[in-house]
Amino acid sequence: MKPFKNLLASFRSLRQLTNHGRRSRRRQSLTISVAAECLEIRKLLAAADTTLPSFSNAQLNGKNPGNSSQVSLGQTLSFAGSVSDNVALAKLTVNISGPKGNDLTVVTSTVSGTSRSLSSYSINTSNTSYAGVAGNYTATFFAKDTSNNVSSKTWNFSVVVPDTHPFQGL
Repeated sequence: MKPFKNLLASFRSLRQLTNHGRRSRRRQSLTISVAAECLEIRKLLAAADTTLPSFSNAQLNGKNPGNSSQVSLGQTLSFAGSVSDNVALAKLTVNISGPKGNDLTVVTSTVSGTSRSLSSYSINTSNTSYAGVAGNYTATFFAKDTSNNVSSKTWNFSVVVPDTHPFQGL
């Protein structure tokens, strides 16, 4: 951000000198300064962040991404592991697709820093806004960094209604 501030200050000084019709060494010096700041900005833009956020040991309810599992209606499924980025994380989102619809948002959080634990995120299978019924579900955890690079991990699970027969076990 500093090169942009320096460039703006140099342009303001140059404009003031030009508006007063002065030709001086100060104007030549500012012209060189503006050129140097433009070069610095070009270097910053060329070094844009293209590295995706990275998940480490990501799990949902003790299962690795890509593994299917069966859970009971009413169960809360907890995430574990972490996500990190080489520059800075910006947003973490959990979406779910299932009988209630596709790509429904379970939770989204604006974050900062280079690393975040996934342990504060979970899916409540009894939440009627995105689940609450038996069926097959796909949950996706998205991580976006400040350069809009996005990576994700996906899990599949089936929600079943627990057997609550009153004579069970007799």
